[in-house]
Amino acid sequence: MQDNIIKLEDIHLSFGERTIFKDLSISIPTGKITAILGPSGSGKTTLLRLLSGQIIPQAGRVELMGENVGVISESSLYDIRTKMGVLFQSGALFTDMTVYDNVAFALREHTKLDESMINTLVLLKLQSVGLRALKDYYPSQLSGGQARRAALARAIALDPALLLYDEPFAGQDPISMSVLIRLIKNLNDALKITSVVISHDVEEVLSIADNVCILGEGRIITQGTPDDIRHHEDPWVKQFINGDSDGPVPFHIPTQPLEEVLF
Repeated sequence: MQDNIIKLEDIHLSFGERTIFKDLSISIPTGKITAILGPSGSGKTTLLRLLSGQIIPQAGRVELMGENVGVISESSLYDIRTKMGVLFQSGALFTDMTVYDNVAFALREHTKLDESMINTLVLLKLQSVGLRALKDYYPSQLSGGQARRAALARAIALDPALLLYDEPFAGQDPISMSVLIRLIKNLNDALKITSVVISHDVEEVLSIADNVCILGEGRIITQGTPDDIRHHEDPWVKQFINGDSDGPVPFHIPTQPLEEVLF
């Protein structure tokens, strides 16, 4: 088994004149929960798209499950993606499908299993997230927390080796958040998978992560265990972890001074 399921080396990525990442490098250890934390606008979701091969950087190397994403064929990348699950920030459930059919979709699309076996697997996945009773509901009939759990059941339908979470706790009430935290930890342990959690919810993520990366200024500022991060002395890291309003992390996105624009 590879020590690192994902490796990004010396990544440079820009959109127009805006530089998103510069000299960014990160390694995601296999079989662990890695949290990628950073303030809004730091590029967390863009990093998730890099990790999953959805976008290719202008420079640098993206290695996913031992393959260089920049040079492999589209079909090879497609095969790799069948080994990944993604919990999107919005949930992204198919609104015209029931919860059952949402979870069954990937099994019908990517396997040749008969409907009897698909039924068994779907019910097992829904049981694991506590939603088997709502299998015939449509997304519009679910609460926000229930929809996120249904999306999680869909993400694990194919028993992926890698599971990516994009802001899984956004907009969740305390009970739903607690349930999701426990589910992420339990699923990672039970399925022996690798999980990457993109978030800005510091304490929630630190409670389950094995490895933590702090993203900011277009690079990984530091990486370590939750305890390392909690006691880090870097002013940027301390401001973010403690939620301080004053410090090196700016509130305003750098641009032309307002007085020059107005006068």
